[in-house]
Amino acid sequence: MNEAEKLQLLLVDDAPMIRRVLSFALNRNYQITTCADGAEALKLLEHGFKPDVVVTDYEMPELDGLELIRAIRSIPISCPIVMISSLADFEIKKMAIQAGADIYMEKPVAILMLKRHLQSLEKNIGQ
Repeated sequence: MNEAEKLQLLLVDDAPMIRRVLSFALNRNYQITTCADGAEALKLLEHGFKPDVVVTDYEMPELDGLELIRAIRSIPISCPIVMISSLADFEIKKMAIQAGADIYMEKPVAILMLKRHLQSLEKNIGQ
């Protein structure tokens, strides 16, 4: 797959290792743009970046994942959002879905499962 055919994926996580691992695992099918926190991602989005899909952490400094999701939905940018979190908390999952996340996954993220979720969300991209 050449670069022009790849979907734009915005990956937002404050952990450099998570950004590196997920970028490596997903770069075959996606053109990855990474941000270290929600505030950095929001600035990018406000300046016109339009990802096809967003994968965001929940716990981040400055602007957490829930706030980022709410901001994305208010811009509005119509793209699927996957939230990942180290917290196995049903209330956070519920808040993430209510805020506009399409998928909630717990860390450590199973790469194969993330890929499957992203593939299933691809059919909704651009709608």
